[in-house]
Amino acid sequence: MKRKAQLEFVAIIVVAIIMVLVIFFISLLSLRPQSQVSSIGEDVKMIREAVKGVLRESIDDALLAFYYTGGFEGSPLGHVRHGGSKIAIWKDCGNIFIPNIENSIVNYLKIAIRDRLKNSVFYGKNITFDLERLEIGVRLTSKKIVFEITLPFTFEGKRIERPYIIEKGSDIYTIIKFSKEFLSKLNNTNLFEILTLSTMLQSNPDSSYWVPVSGVVYGCGNYMLIERTKVAEGIKKIANYVASHIVFNKNTKKLASNPFFPISLANYDLKIRTFYPDEWDISKNLRIYPQPSIIVAKQEFPLISFCSKNYLVLYTFKYPIILTIKDEIMNQWLRFGVMVSIENNMPGKCKGYEHGDYEELCVKNAKYDVTLKIINESGKPIKDAVAFFHTCFVGKSDENGIIRAKVPAVVGELKVYKHGYISYGNLTTYHDLKEKTIKLGKLKGEIEVRYYGIEMRRNGGGYEITGGRERIDQFLEDGEKIAHVTVYLDPINRNIFTNEPYPLVITNFNESGVFFAMKERGIYPAKYQILGWVINSKTNNIVGYINKTVEISKDVENICITLPFVTNLDGNEIPLEDIKSIEEVIESSDDYKIIDTEKGC
Repeated sequence: MKRKAQLEFVAIIVVAIIMVLVIFFISLLSLRPQSQVSSIGEDVKMIREAVKGVLRESIDDALLAFYYTGGFEGSPLGHVRHGGSKIAIWKDCGNIFIPNIENSIVNYLKIAIRDRLKNSVFYGKNITFDLERLEIGVRLTSKKIVFEITLPFTFEGKRIERPYIIEKGSDIYTIIKFSKEFLSKLNNTNLFEILTLSTMLQSNPDSSYWVPVSGVVYGCGNYMLIERTKVAEGIKKIANYVASHIVFNKNTKKLASNPFFPISLANYDLKIRTFYPDEWDISKNLRIYPQPSIIVAKQEFPLISFCSKNYLVLYTFKYPIILTIKDEIMNQWLRFGVMVSIENNMPGKCKGYEHGDYEELCVKNAKYDVTLKIINESGKPIKDAVAFFHTCFVGKSDENGIIRAKVPAVVGELKVYKHGYISYGNLTTYHDLKEKTIKLGKLKGEIEVRYYGIEMRRNGGGYEITGGRERIDQFLEDGEKIAHVTVYLDPINRNIFTNEPYPLVITNFNESGVFFAMKERGIYPAKYQILGWVINSKTNNIVGYINKTVEISKDVENICITLPFVTNLDGNEIPLEDIKSIEEVIESSDDYKIIDTEKGC
C-alpha cells in the first residue's frame, strides 16, 4: 500500500510538471507574435502620419498651381502668358468657361503627390505605394476644402488602404461663386469694352499714344497718316490704363486728372485687382479700316481757299485683362483672364453694352414690349442683326429676322447693324417699335478700283490731249512709276445716326509700290462727290485734278477713274480753277469717261 501511494504521488508530480511546461511554452509562443504586431502597428501609424504630411504639402502645391494659372489645362478659350506661366481665359466675348474646380484640383494634386513621393523618405522603411489606385475626392465648403485621399501602400507584406481626411481652410467657394456672377454680368453689359472705348475716344491728341478715331484735318496740304505701330502702342497704353484704373468696392473717383472706374460688389467683401499682361501683342489682332489710313485736307470748293477733311477710323482688336482675387484664409491670389474685344469701334460680337445708368434704364425700366423684323431688300429675314434703342441693347434677330424685347419709355435713336449690310439709324419713340419692320441694304464686300491717266499739255489758255488713255502705272520716268493718285469719296447723303456711308480716301500706292488696280472695302451703294488728284512723285507737284459726282449702285463691281496728267507745267501746279476746263476736254471725246462704273470698264 505504501509503495502504491508513492507511485501515485510521483505520477501527480510528473503531470504537474508537464502542465507547467506546456503553459510556459504556450506563453512563449503567444508573447513573441504580440510583440511583433505591436511593433508593426506603431510603424504603420508613423508612416501614415508622415504620408499625411506629404499629402498636406502636395495639397498646398496643387492649390498654388491652380490659383496661379486659373486651371488653364484644357480651357477651350485658351490662355494668356504672363510672368513665364499660362493663365486660363475664363471669358471671351460672349463665352464663359470656368473650369470644374474639383476636377482641376484633383489633376494638379495627382501630379504634386507623385512629385513629392519621389523625394520623400519614411524613416528608412521599405514602403511601396500603389499610385495606380490613388483616389482623391474634393468637396468645397464656404470656408474650407475637404479632401478624402486613398493612397494604398505595402509595408512588411501588409497592404494599408485606409483613406486620409484632410481639411484646408480656403475662400475658394466664395471666390468661384462671385466669379460666375461677375462674368455673367460682364457678358450682359460689356463693361470692359465700354471702358476701353470711352478711354480711346477721350485719348489726348497731344500725346504720343493718341489713337485717332474721328475728327477733321484742316489746312490745304496738311495730312494725317495713321501708322499701325503707333496705333498699337496707343491701344496698349489704353488697355494698361483701363486695367489699372478698375477698382472694386472703393469710392475713388479721380487721381489728379485720371478717373478711376469703381465697381460695387454687392454681398461680397473681396480684394480684387486687375492688370494688363505686358507680354500680350496688341498688333497681332489689330485691324484698322481704312488701311492704309491717309487723311488729306482737301479744298471743298474750287473758288474758296479752304481745305478740310472729315475722317472716321474703325479699329478692331482684343486684349486680356487678368483678374486676381485674394483668398484671405490661404493668403493667395486666384488669377484668370477676361478677353476684351472691340470690333469696328464697338463691343465685339457680344450681347450688349453699358452706357451710363445702363442697368437702371435698360433693365429695371424696360417695361414695354417691342417686336422688330429685320429683312433684306428682297423681303427675306436677316439672322443675327443686332439692334440698339437709345443706349439700350435690344437684341439679336433669330432665323426669322425677329427681335422681341422690352425697352424703356423714351424717345431715342434706333440703330440696327448687320455685317455685310448698310446700317439703319433713325430717331423714333418706343410706341413706334411695338411692331416695326426694318429693311437693310446689302453692302458689297470689295470693289475693284482701276486707275487710268491721259497725257495732256497746257496750250495757251487751255489744255489739249497729247496721248491716249493708259494705265496709271505706265506713267514712267527713268523707269520709275511716278503717278501717285489719291481719291476722296465723300458721300452726299450720310445717315446722321450711323455716320454711314463713311467718307473714304483711296490711293493707287502703298509701301509696296504703285498699282493700276486696288480692291477696296467700305464703298457703299450711294451717291458720292469724288475728288481726285495725281502727283508726279518726281516733282511732288499736282499734275491733274478731277471733281465729279457719281452714283454707285449695288450692282457695281468695278470703278474706273481716269485722271489728267499734264506734262508741261514747268514745276508749277494746275490751278484749281482749271479743273472744269480739263474735264470738258477729256469728256469731249466719246472714248473717255472720267468716272466709269460699267462692268469691265
